[in-house]
Amino acid sequence: KYRRLIKNLPGIVYKGCRDWSVEFIDNKIEQLTGYAAEEFNTRKINWSDIIFHDDIQSVSAGFLKALKTKDQSYVLEYRIKARDGSIYWIQDRGQVVSNGKETEYISGVFYDISKQKQTEEEGLLLATAIEHAAESVIVSNKSGTIQYANPAFEQLSGFSREDIVGQNFRIFKSDKHDEAFYKEMWKVISRGNIWSGYITNRMKDDTLREFETKISPVQNGSGDIVSFVSVNRDVTQEMALEAQLQQAQRMQSIGTLAGGIAHDFNNILSAIIGYTELTVDYLEKESLPYN
Repeated sequence: KYRRLIKNLPGIVYKGCRDWSVEFIDNKIEQLTGYAAEEFNTRKINWSDIIFHDDIQSVSAGFLKALKTKDQSYVLEYRIKARDGSIYWIQDRGQVVSNGKETEYISGVFYDISKQKQTEEEGLLLATAIEHAAESVIVSNKSGTIQYANPAFEQLSGFSREDIVGQNFRIFKSDKHDEAFYKEMWKVISRGNIWSGYITNRMKDDTLREFETKISPVQNGSGDIVSFVSVNRDVTQEMALEAQLQQAQRMQSIGTLAGGIAHDFNNILSAIIGYTELTVDYLEKESLPYN
């Protein structure tokens, strides 16, 4: 009955001694570490042999701290090293049993939390990247209420996080776009699609800036939209330079056109002047007395 109970538990049950030897451990240990339970149970391997060397000190401190608590229980997270060299994170939940004078044994259950730790590390890496990104990043819930803005946004807009968290995206609305523009944007992202384009937003000091924006829906495991991520690149200066370039090109085109017209008109005038001179010359000859 107890074997079936242990077999069906999601974790790995153990009973250890104060010298790191293992009196009993569940057979599932082999699936995780590659070491057979018998190797632990016969004390060929101690638990300290598979604890990652950088974590042994913190694990020992955790056990000592548990001895000072009322129920002498502990929850520790540390790494273990498998036979093939792989490293796994485990969460160790147990209790130190003592007779009042010294530790008699340690018992508990541990769980493989490697995937959870990997997810946490990836999340931390992503959060760090967003915090240091040059582009401004804003995260809102599915109704458009802002939940997060990165430092790049704060520096550019003049708004602090406290100013905008809890506010709707409408706080940036300018008079450069009509309602149809915003309705179309909302329609696209509400369907789970990415909206990208150029948008003019109002900053805290009421100045207007141009952004190249991409708004992406974030979906949960069920496919439901739970939030939106807006990544914005300030292109105000680029668009101003582009407008100046277009103006210069227009003036150049007008100049080229005017030059062409002047050249053609000059050709016409040259012909008129030439024929006029010939006509005058002919008339002067015809008017001579001897003719």
